[in-house]
Amino acid sequence: MGLDRRKSRYCRWAAGILAGTALLIGAVCYAGAGDEPVPAATTHIGDGWQAEWTIGPYPAKALQESRFTVKLADADGRPIRSADVSAELDMRHMGCGTVSFRLKETAPGVYEGTGYALMPGTWEASLTVDAADRSFDVNRQFAAVR
Repeated sequence: MGLDRRKSRYCRWAAGILAGTALLIGAVCYAGAGDEPVPAATTHIGDGWQAEWTIGPYPAKALQESRFTVKLADADGRPIRSADVSAELDMRHMGCGTVSFRLKETAPGVYEGTGYALMPGTWEASLTVDAADRSFDVNRQFAAVR
C-alpha cells in the first residue's frame, strides 16, 4: 500500500510539472504569435496631413546608409511644400546613441534623406515637420539587420 501511495504522489507531481511546462511553452508561443514584422512602408494620417514613409533598402543594414523617403500631403492630397523636415533614429532602452539627419525636398511634397542604424534590432524613427501653416511629428519603427 505504501508503494502505491508513493507512485501516485510521484505521478501527480510529474503530471503537475508537465502541465506547468506546457502552459509556459503555450504562453511564450502565444505571446509571439501576433508579432508582425515592421513594414518597409507606413502610412500616417493626422489632423490635416498625411504621410507615406518608406525606407530602402529594407530591412535596413546596421552601419550602412538607408534612404528615408517621406511623401507629405494635406488632408486633400495636395503636397506640403517647402517644409523643414528632420529625422531622429533611436533604439529605445539600449543607450547606443541617436542618429539625426535632415530630409530635403526632391519633388513637390517628397522629402529624402539618408541615415543609418547603429546596430541590428528594432529602431524608433521620429520625423519632425515644420511647414508654413502646420507643424507635426510622425513616429514609426523599422528593422535593422547585420
